Amino acid sequence: MKKSRSLLLPLIAALAVSSILPASAQDVIYREVFGRSGTGSSVVSVYNWEAYGVNGVDETANTNNAGVSADGPGVGSFSNINSLPAVNSGVTGTTPTNDGRTFFFNNASFLAYTTEYAVDRSIFTINTISWDQRGTGPALSAAVQIGGSWYVSQALPNPNATGVWNTSVLDFGTATWSTLDFTAGSTLAIGSATALPSGNLTAFGFYAASGASGGTRIDGFTITAVPEPSTYGIIFGVGLIALAVARRRAGTRA
Repeated sequence: MKKSRSLLLPLIAALAVSSILPASAQDVIYREVFGRSGTGSSVVSVYNWEAYGVNGVDETANTNNAGVSADGPGVGSFSNINSLPAVNSGVTGTTPTNDGRTFFFNNASFLAYTTEYAVDRSIFTINTISWDQRGTGPALSAAVQIGGSWYVSQALPNPNATGVWNTSVLDFGTATWSTLDFTAGSTLAIGSATALPSGNLTAFGFYAASGASGGTRIDGFTITAVPEPSTYGIIFGVGLIALAVARRRAGTRA
């Protein structure tokens, strides 16, 4: 009986470690729902986000042009209606709550992003980047920072430029990319087409080249990914080594 137990323990340990990793092909590794109780508009920095407008002007603290506010009764984004929880995001020092608040921006062009979570691409393969959008706002692009440089995807058209919420989904693996020339306080413009380089995502968000005047609302910014095969290989390799050690010890005792 003792021998059987000694062989089972390494396998149980390996399974326990593997349970830490996402198990499906579409696991959420980041989701921002801009949840917060209270009334009135909040600056985006409360949510660990930054916002920049035309010519890279910092709008992070300007709630006339950028911020987070209640979306109004009876009008709920996909993440609000389904009470989707925040993942690796939230208000500093508090647990995010989903009470119908969403991000808004009133400007001709803008970049909004967060650095609160980094995606290690040696561990994860990104599947999708998605967001909920409502209003007469523009087509939006996903924006990512790699190695200190910014890149934006092709723009995804506003699915329904009315008062109805819809979700835009970017296939990260097939997306086309361009450089983004961004210097806070002076420059914000799309550069040239390019392949997305390897490296971790140290910041991410969304970008609008034009047409945001009049306001757009965004919610449920989400990234899904799967673990790299090498990650699973390490786990099962550790399990096999542990099993071999246990068998050797069991044989020695016998």
